[in-house]
Amino acid sequence: MAQPTYQNLLDENRQLRQENQRLREQNRQLHLRVDALEAQVLDHNDPTHGQSLRQLSAGRGMDVILEMLANINLATDLEVVAQGGTIVVIGNRGSIEINPRMLMAKEVSLLGMVVLNAPPADLASIHAALYAGLENKTLRPVIAAELTLSDAAKAHRLVMEARHLGKIVLVP
Repeated sequence: MAQPTYQNLLDENRQLRQENQRLREQNRQLHLRVDALEAQVLDHNDPTHGQSLRQLSAGRGMDVILEMLANINLATDLEVVAQGGTIVVIGNRGSIEINPRMLMAKEVSLLGMVVLNAPPADLASIHAALYAGLENKTLRPVIAAELTLSDAAKAHRLVMEARHLGKIVLVP
């Protein structure tokens, strides 16, 4: 058997690096597909969305709920959050009455936050991560409608009606 030459070793090394890169990309693609399959979108206007949440968690409940319309959904959130789960209120448009016993029974953490309260360094980090995710396509917002600036009033009505699935985008 012949001794491998330096050039043969270099060629083999290059081929192995290319194969390694191909496998890494294949792995990344598989992870993206799994993530996409695991992502679920539910319509909060559907009166059965609480049942759907329970089914998705096999009856266990959700560990974390990011609530964007607490005055409408918080009572349902308390029903579907897991034991020891966390609900973070990030949006609200009014008042709601809830039973604190639901918090106590499941030992739920209920937090409120406004991103504008974040320190400037955190905001810069958040913006950098958002820009990177949009650029590399790991963040893919759903666009419900694109309207011109002259249709801003219509866009505002659509947002306030909250009947759309996705973002309302104003374009020049």
